[in-house]
Amino acid sequence: MILYRRPTLFGWTIIGSAAGFIIGGALLIWGLTLPPYSDHALAMQEWNSWCAGGTSRGAAQQAAADRYYALMTWRYPLVDTGLNLILAACTVAGIAYSLCITRAAAWSWLRTPKSRSSFVLIGLGVLALNLMGWSISLYVDLDRVMFPWCADSIGIPLEGLVTFTIAAAAVVVPLGILITQLFGELPVSLLYWDSDRRLRSWGVTIAFMLIAAPLALAVAIQFPTSSYLSVCGGVVALYLAAATRAALLAPPARSEPTA
Repeated sequence: MILYRRPTLFGWTIIGSAAGFIIGGALLIWGLTLPPYSDHALAMQEWNSWCAGGTSRGAAQQAAADRYYALMTWRYPLVDTGLNLILAACTVAGIAYSLCITRAAAWSWLRTPKSRSSFVLIGLGVLALNLMGWSISLYVDLDRVMFPWCADSIGIPLEGLVTFTIAAAAVVVPLGILITQLFGELPVSLLYWDSDRRLRSWGVTIAFMLIAAPLALAVAIQFPTSSYLSVCGGVVALYLAAATRAALLAPPARSEPTA
C-alpha cells in the first residue's frame, strides 16, 4: 500500500541536485590534483616584481600581474566550480525537501512561503549570504596570493561590503513590505497562472523574467570564483523571484467572516 507518492517534479529535482553534486565533486577532486602554478618559482618571482614600482598601477605593474596570473593552472577555477556546484545542488535540494515535508494536503510542494513576512526575511537572508560569501572570497583569495604583496589588505573592501549590505537592507525591508501588500492568498503554486487576468499574468511574468535572467547570469558567472555562499544566496534569490511572481498573481485573499 502506497501511503505517499512524491510528485514527479520533486523526484527530478532531487535527481538533478544529485547529478550536480556528483559532477561538482568530480571537478573538486580533479582541481585538487593540480598544482597552483605551472612554475612556482617563476610565479613567486613575478609576484615579487608586481610591486617593484610601489603601489602605483603602471604598465610595468600590470604586465607583471598578467604574467603572474598566466602562470596559474586550472586548480582554483576547477575547485571553485566544483564546490559551488555542490553548494548549489544542496541548496536546491534543501529548498525542495523543506517545501515538500511542510506542505499541507491541499498544497503543491512547489509553492510560495505561506506568510508575507517570510518573503522579507528570505530577502534579508539573501543579503546575509552574499555578505558572507563575498567576505569569505576575500579571505580565500588572500590566502591564495591573488593580491599583490603591497596591497594585500582586505579591510577596506570588507568595510565596503558591510556598508553596502546595510544600505541594501534599508531598501529591501520597506520595499519588500510594500510589494507583499499586493500579494493574493498564500501559499500558492510557483507555477500559478491567472487565466481570468491573462494580461496581468503575462505582464507580471515577463517583468520577473527580466529580473530572473540577469540574476541567473550573475549566479552562473560566480561558479568559477571563491564566492561560495553567494552562489547559495543566488539560488535562494531565484526562488524568491519565482515566489514573488506567483504571489502577485495569486487569487485575492479571502476575508475573515465577521460575527
